[in-house]
Amino acid sequence: MLDDGSTLNRFWDDADTPRDESYAEDTELAKGSTREPRQLYRDIRAAAESGWDFSSRWFADARTRASLDTTEIIPIDLNSLLFGLEQAISAGCTRTGDLNCGREFEQRAAQRRKAVDRYLWDASSGAYLDYRWTHRERIPGISAATLYPLFVAMSSPHQAQSVARATRDSLLKAGGIVTTPAGLRPAVGFPERLGNLCNG
Repeated sequence: MLDDGSTLNRFWDDADTPRDESYAEDTELAKGSTREPRQLYRDIRAAAESGWDFSSRWFADARTRASLDTTEIIPIDLNSLLFGLEQAISAGCTRTGDLNCGREFEQRAAQRRKAVDRYLWDASSGAYLDYRWTHRERIPGISAATLYPLFVAMSSPHQAQSVARATRDSLLKAGGIVTTPAGLRPAVGFPERLGNLCNG
């Protein structure tokens, strides 16, 4: 919950121990770090749960895994998908005649959209950015996650056009979209569709 009472979600793991499948790597990383090991382990686990393991998106210093601070970040992709889920639940409830449920989840989706626009939309860059709630600031630097609000129809037409331009300028490379401007992995399936969006 943020200062104004808005609720947005973050990636999290209840465990604060090394991952079973990467125990040696996690403990070695913690030994070489000045950070409190339990918090580092939780941030490693949260990053792994995000599906973006281990993107520079989660690195406080933008370079090293030892600086992972995943649990301090409110990510645009997660909150976009939850908005889509709230919309789907609302539609399902309404179709079955449960109008109270339909209204409740429509309201939740509207509140999430408002909070995303307040905290994650960055008009100056024309993109959705992650938000470091512990510092009360957006994290500079676009990632491919900025496209998620377009996928779930949460963005306005103006926002969608701005995101298309920002993505074209910062993320579209030969062969596809990189996850971050310094990223090396193109996102499968995006190049042609994004090219049409940017040129349209």
